[in-house]
Amino acid sequence: YLSSFEKLGLEIGLLFQIADDLIDYKGSSKKAGKKTKKDIKKGKATIISLLGYENAVKYANKLKQNVNKNLQTYNNKSNDLIETINFIMERNK
Repeated sequence: YLSSFEKLGLEIGLLFQIADDLIDYKGSSKKAGKKTKKDIKKGKATIISLLGYENAVKYANKLKQNVNKNLQTYNNKSNDLIETINFIMERNK
């Protein structure tokens, strides 16, 4: 059994990993500051290889909405974390 905090932490970690996979898949090496397309070349299993790019984006957005909804129960105390979640999804490196 996971506490609500543990579940939230796992979801945030998953969201970060999906965002990283999306950057590797679609991002440019110049913007990312690192080589991209590595996962495909290595044949690595990612959410994108399992669901496809569009479905991975949809899943990430749904996960983000769920995380933000759960964080809103903490009112203003969670504003910084909500901003961090938004940054995770908008980053390109």
